[in-house]
Amino acid sequence: MHISLFPRNPERLSKISPIAFLFLLPALGLVLYYIFGRMADGRKMIHVESDESLSESIVRQSEEQNNVKKELKRVYKLLNRIKKKKGSDDK
Repeated sequence: MHISLFPRNPERLSKISPIAFLFLLPALGLVLYYIFGRMADGRKMIHVESDESLSESIVRQSEEQNNVKKELKRVYKLLNRIKKKKGSDDK
């Protein structure tokens, strides 16, 4: 007895088609998954895509802002010292 995935007899088609689809659809899904996975492998699909999570990005930006604020305070203090020295030298 020869069983074909696509039999000529329509009555047998109703019995075999669900079985064929049970094997063909997951296989097709795996093939497409592999193809698109290989296309995206090593590439960033979005130009502004980041490998960093959103929470890590927020923490990093907060730390950078704190560092900038500290540096600005340090520079401001140095400028005030320089102004005071110049003011005392002029007198």
